[in-house]
Amino acid sequence: MPFKGRKLLVYAFATNQFKPYVRELYTLRGENVLRDAPPDHLHHHGLMYAVYVNGVNFWEEKGTPGFEKHVELSLHTARIDADGLPVVSFTEIIHWLAPTNRTAPDTRVAALLLEQRTLTVTVDEKNQEVALRWDSEFQVRPSAGKVTIHGPKL
Repeated sequence: MPFKGRKLLVYAFATNQFKPYVRELYTLRGENVLRDAPPDHLHHHGLMYAVYVNGVNFWEEKGTPGFEKHVELSLHTARIDADGLPVVSFTEIIHWLAPTNRTAPDTRVAALLLEQRTLTVTVDEKNQEVALRWDSEFQVRPSAGKVTIHGPKL
């Protein structure tokens, strides 16, 4: 997302990656405040949302991890908010799949979760602020049965 010729946000959702995420987020001075896949934690990507779902590991990218499949990027909007600040947002649909369902013909039916993710960037030039808001809504697929979201079992 550019603003007055400056890059503010880079969102990654390639088909060969395990999860969509914010790869880069910049200040108005041009400084990227995120790290993507640092050498000691290759599975940490910028700003991401990844947990365990029914024991399926959507966090780490080793063994047989889950897969957050990008389905659609839509509802791109640009506006000026009530305070006169520029606001840009987009919405993405993601299917959270167990490794065995990654190539299912109908991933909507095979998914553990359906996510509707909306990212909104607001720019306040006067205060030199770039704000990112991340909203996710989840729907449990009937075929998933009961869903438990958790962290790693230590």
